[in-house]
Amino acid sequence: MGCDQILSLDGEVFSKPDSKAQLSANISQMAGKTHQLITANVIYKAAKPMWRHTAVSNLTMHPMSPLEVQNFVTKFWLEAQNSSAGYCFEKTPHLFSKVKGNWFAIMGISISQILNFLHQNNIKNYIAWDDNSSKKKFLKKKIKLKQFSDSLKIVDYIVISPGIDYKNVKISKHLNKFKKKIITDLDLFYLIYPKT
Repeated sequence: MGCDQILSLDGEVFSKPDSKAQLSANISQMAGKTHQLITANVIYKAAKPMWRHTAVSNLTMHPMSPLEVQNFVTKFWLEAQNSSAGYCFEKTPHLFSKVKGNWFAIMGISISQILNFLHQNNIKNYIAWDDNSSKKKFLKKKIKLKQFSDSLKIVDYIVISPGIDYKNVKISKHLNKFKKKIITDLDLFYLIYPKT
């Protein structure tokens, strides 16, 4: 399974900010406007897509003064640099005057739709982990950390979003044992479509 997200404003796709100056420019450009967060989810089996789901959320940001933008960048830079949106919605909902979309899609994964697909197709052999505790309670198949670590021995790949530093997550010591198996969802795409 792979899930990823992009931000679009007036037809322009934003990348994760690579500097404080870029984050400042992005937030200044979004301030007072409505943008879209597009969350794509895909489940593969035997290198072929079985299921896809795309969710589009519309978020309208309050207008912000240059000083407010600067204060935001100073306070949230560490979190923002790993976010396609650059603002970590779960920590900054006060930035928005209007939000239309599913909470989990805004967080980057369409959990309800994924669990519905797994249930409808009687797929029971799956393991899911997320460091975000607000998402964990929605994962119906709960496992202990030891079980999760043991399961890493039998998987072919561990797919992680390119923005996630696996050395900096709660399960890093378990992932580090299998770092040769770690790829990003982009790596997975190129494994499936090598000529792209």
